[in-house]
Amino acid sequence: MVIPGAIGAFRRNSIIEVGGFDTDTLAEDCDLTMRLLRKGYVIHCCNEALAFTEAPETMNMLLRQRLRWSFGIMQSFWKHRKMMFSKEHKNMSWILLPHQMIFQLFLPLMSPVVDIIFLVSIFMPKATVLIIFYFAYFILDLIISLMAFKFDGEKFRFKYIFYLFIQRILYRQLLW
Repeated sequence: MVIPGAIGAFRRNSIIEVGGFDTDTLAEDCDLTMRLLRKGYVIHCCNEALAFTEAPETMNMLLRQRLRWSFGIMQSFWKHRKMMFSKEHKNMSWILLPHQMIFQLFLPLMSPVVDIIFLVSIFMPKATVLIIFYFAYFILDLIISLMAFKFDGEKFRFKYIFYLFIQRILYRQLLW
């Protein structure tokens, strides 16, 4: 979906053909990936490749990085939105862009709403239904996580469910 700029390898002629890196989004690597796909290039992933990159050292640096990434991906989506559900470039228009719309736009926007409703629902008379919906949303997160582990060929450990819950309560709130 995105060839990460820090660990991506590109053919020089391919980048030149699509006009190089644009500076009109904060996620130039995401935009470049989409422009390569629009031109018909096939993108390969090498899971065995090793790369070394700097990671944010402070919480403030992490939050600034994640905000830039999220906003940049939204900008890239908006820039290429007319491709969604088009007949050409089926992978991009029927998989990549809808995936970005759901997982990079819709779910991040809905997640804080779900959390706030859950907190409010605890104090309401018939809170059971809302609490069930909250845990259904958590189960959706869990299913997506299980799929990611399966696709990566990694073993899922039961303690990860606890980490996922902590991630929903603490880490996501920092990002929102």
